[in-house]
Amino acid sequence: MMDNMLYPVTVFTSRYGGTYEGAPWIAVQLHVDPHIGGRQDEQSLDGCQGDDVDCLMWYENVLIPIGRGDTPDEAVKDLARQLNINWAPGDDSSQARWAKALKNSAEERNTE
Repeated sequence: MMDNMLYPVTVFTSRYGGTYEGAPWIAVQLHVDPHIGGRQDEQSLDGCQGDDVDCLMWYENVLIPIGRGDTPDEAVKDLARQLNINWAPGDDSSQARWAKALKNSAEERNTE
């Protein structure tokens, strides 16, 4: 990964709406599907989508920077701040498309 580069980033909805996670949207600098699980060098994201105890323990003991926000863009911006990376979201139309796509994806998972 190149220095001062915010890539790859995975953005997903928090399982408990921010109760344990701190915000409804989460961003991590990993390329995984947190709803399927997967292993990364630093840490697995499996716990953040687990039951109450697993989720709470995962966020209390997380070893990687976690961006949190009320929107996907805010979560990515928080992650970039923690990593000391200058990041600005794209124009308003791209932000709206991204937020809508992520929201629709989250709603589909919640109805399954």
